[in-house]
Amino acid sequence: MNIQKQVNKKKRIPKRVQWVFLVVICWLWMAPVMADKRMEKDLDGDGNKDQVLVYDDSGTLLRVETDADHDAVFETFQIYNNGQLIRIERDTDADKSRDSIDYIEKGQRVRQERLDPDNHLVQVSFFDEKEQLCLMKKDTTGNQRFDTLYHFTNGNLVSSTRETDDNGQINLWTTYENQLPAEQKQDTNFDGRIDVWTWFSKGLLSAQEKDLNFDGKPDYYAAYDEAGLLAKTREDTQKKGYIDRVRHYRAGRLFKIETDTDGNQIFETVSLIKKDKIFKKIIDKNQDGRPDTEVFFDENQKTISWVSDSDFDGKNDVWQFYANNRLSRFEKDENKDTRPDLIVTYKNGEKISLVKDTDFDGYFETSQTYGPQEGSMVLSQDINGDKIVDVRSFYAGDVLRRKELDENSDGLLECVEHYTQTGNLERLEEKNQGITIITWFYDEQEILVRGEEDRNRDGTVEIWYLYEKGILKCVQEDTNGDGKPDLWEEYDEAQAVVKREKDLDFDGIPDFVDVNEQVAAGS
Repeated sequence: MNIQKQVNKKKRIPKRVQWVFLVVICWLWMAPVMADKRMEKDLDGDGNKDQVLVYDDSGTLLRVETDADHDAVFETFQIYNNGQLIRIERDTDADKSRDSIDYIEKGQRVRQERLDPDNHLVQVSFFDEKEQLCLMKKDTTGNQRFDTLYHFTNGNLVSSTRETDDNGQINLWTTYENQLPAEQKQDTNFDGRIDVWTWFSKGLLSAQEKDLNFDGKPDYYAAYDEAGLLAKTREDTQKKGYIDRVRHYRAGRLFKIETDTDGNQIFETVSLIKKDKIFKKIIDKNQDGRPDTEVFFDENQKTISWVSDSDFDGKNDVWQFYANNRLSRFEKDENKDTRPDLIVTYKNGEKISLVKDTDFDGYFETSQTYGPQEGSMVLSQDINGDKIVDVRSFYAGDVLRRKELDENSDGLLECVEHYTQTGNLERLEEKNQGITIITWFYDEQEILVRGEEDRNRDGTVEIWYLYEKGILKCVQEDTNGDGKPDLWEEYDEAQAVVKREKDLDFDGIPDFVDVNEQVAAGS
């Protein structure tokens, strides 16, 4: 008996296994019954099931599953309780996840929920007793908070509110007409005051005002065309209480800007725009209502040229041309004959030359060229108009340092004047056929002190003229070409010869002396 008990004990089945067997047996026994509670239908007769009806064991409908688009994926699920429809679940984007749920009470839809792919609630809609939409809440940022509310009357959208910064404070209000936006107000800086006002016509933008500096007063006004595209803006850019910039648009694209820089309600600058770039500016500098300056730009917004009426007489008299946004040439009409009389040329922004028609005959008889050293300049003048330079003056800054003169227009210099750093005459060279014959020297007060003459043009001095206080006192001459004087003449204040001396043997000592007794006695 004890052995038998031991044997029976060894053959006993564990309780866990017993429960598994019991579940399997029950399932096998109930399977035919459960199969009878599920009804499959082929609604379109294509041989594929597209609807399943599920009943409980009493025959009461529990669920209806439908594949309405016949893609073999059931996207609509109707849920029943006691035979009454209480919920409809849908997969609206065919991702095999239910994202729309309608709740039904007494046969009417009262609420709808929309879910995102992560099964988060992003929208809830509420319906009135006529199943008309009355309220909708949306989570537009995905932070599981409803930030936007839409209000409906008789199923028609009438207003909405939104919080755009997730702080729980509404800062955008919109009203609607015929389901379309009519007016909108916004608090963009979240200070509790409206700073943007927008109006719509048939759902399209028609006007807008903004308080850009948040002082409680609009300083930006926009108007839109019938297509809802921007047509014109008026702005108080300096926040001084007046409109100083007006932008004009055509088909929504900017084509003109008017600017008032001094607040006198005269828009003295007009910028014309093509392909979003300024190609021309028209300026009324004296603000008389007539433009007097035009500025042209290239496609890179660099200045190409200026044309202006500098004296406001209605005629253009100044032209400026640019290279790489730097002034390259300046032209001016000074006598109002519509032709430039002054032309200045620049290189890399530095002045390099100037020509001028001083008698307005169409020929530029005066020219200036500027050297590489700062302030250096050469002034060339054709005084008699024969197209040969008569005078050429060299300057360092504003100081004349040298002057060259061709007095007979033969292309050769007859005179060259040299000046000190302070602009005082230092010496003067008289030339013949371009060769220096006499050089005159001056002191700091520009008083003549000495003259040196190369009479035979051999490059050496033969005659010396000596002055005191600008009056000739002595002339020395080298008659034999040894570089030393051997003839001397002295003069009185009346320039008469007082004494003449001569070195006959060229030893440097006078051998002959001739005194004009009458002149000497008179002096």
